[in-house]
Amino acid sequence: MYSIKTDLDITGAGTVGKDLLVKGNAVFNNNLTVNGTVTFANATFTAIESSTANITSTLDVGGKATLSGGLGVEGNTTIGSAVVGSDTATINSNATFNGTVSVGSDFTQTAGTTTLQATKVKNLEVAETTAFKGNITADVGTTAAFDKITANTAEITNVSTTDISSTGTATFKDVTISGTLGGQFNLSDLNAVTLNVSGASNQQGAVTFGANVTGINSTATFKDIRIGSNSESQTFRLSFPYTAPGKRPTVILQNEIQSELMSPANLTVLTSASFGNASLSSYGITGNGLNKLDYLTVSGNNTQSPDTPLLEVQKGKTKVADFEVTGTATIPNIESTGTANFNNINVSGLLGGTFQLDDINAVSLNVTGVTSLVGGVTLGSNITGYNSTASFKAISLGQNSQDAAVKLGFGYTAPGQRPTVILPNEVQSEVVSPSTLNVLKTN
Repeated sequence: MYSIKTDLDITGAGTVGKDLLVKGNAVFNNNLTVNGTVTFANATFTAIESSTANITSTLDVGGKATLSGGLGVEGNTTIGSAVVGSDTATINSNATFNGTVSVGSDFTQTAGTTTLQATKVKNLEVAETTAFKGNITADVGTTAAFDKITANTAEITNVSTTDISSTGTATFKDVTISGTLGGQFNLSDLNAVTLNVSGASNQQGAVTFGANVTGINSTATFKDIRIGSNSESQTFRLSFPYTAPGKRPTVILQNEIQSELMSPANLTVLTSASFGNASLSSYGITGNGLNKLDYLTVSGNNTQSPDTPLLEVQKGKTKVADFEVTGTATIPNIESTGTANFNNINVSGLLGGTFQLDDINAVSLNVTGVTSLVGGVTLGSNITGYNSTASFKAISLGQNSQDAAVKLGFGYTAPGQRPTVILPNEVQSEVVSPSTLNVLKTN
């Protein structure tokens, strides 16, 4: 070992063959090339250029350290002073961390994009819009607080929220609401165990009930009510759960209405109507006030007494426009303003008043007063009026054909004298006494 007590000045190419111990300062005005290993207990360098530097202890660089070939650091490394946040480390190139990176303070990214693989954060605050291209999975028991959520499609198993606002379509599997579901909304398909609506419900579409609907203290107003499907069934009915004892309950069937009493303002029967019971002595139908019937047929039955009249008018005047009796009619007094047709009429009293007879087919007709015949009279038999006088404007005997039986004669003539007979072209008599005789032609 060389021990140099004074200054050592090597001007040429010198070689120290043994260990060199420098107890004082060593100043190299030019470059120092060390082919081997240099060990410094404590060294201060203005500038160091080295292909490889292996620092096993502490390296303090007061100026700028430029590492052109890269920096390899083994063991624990601290960048900056002990006061956290007082120094700034700027890395202009890309940085690759193969191990775990622990950030003890804030991590701020001023520009660019950060791509992270599986990342765990204790608290995450996103100041601006965040786009998630993959799925977001929250563990059981995790709570998320949002001021506003906008999603095209959201699948949530359990939701506990104060307000939900959706401008699109929201699909829920199970929704439990402990408060009030308010606002105006439309329900596409509602499957509920119980539904309690305290206010008015406006249902625009069709409503299908799979069970009973109970509204004992409510009133239902419908434009049209249809009961049952398009099939025949006695179970399709409208009825009341209670009816008065001993009275027929009100039931509305598909083609029948049953009740103890019906009080319609107007009743229109299109085909037929049956009233009452044939075995009852009470009236089957009672019409108060004015009643009008287009046609009325009284047929009777074998249940009532034979003395029971089929038609009885107990009070007032009966007016019949056209009256026809095909059997026997016993009428004390009858008045008709129209036409009355009778099969047989037996009048024990007086047939009085002024009337016209359309067609009379009588065995005998006895008229005590004056008879006025306005139309033509056709006689099928003789007319006898021995004590009467007949006055005519014109008398025409026979038809327009030659008949010797057509003549005007007398029932009696004097014996031995020629009877007076007026024929179509001849006048015969025993004596003819004209005031003036005008003969147009003689034989």
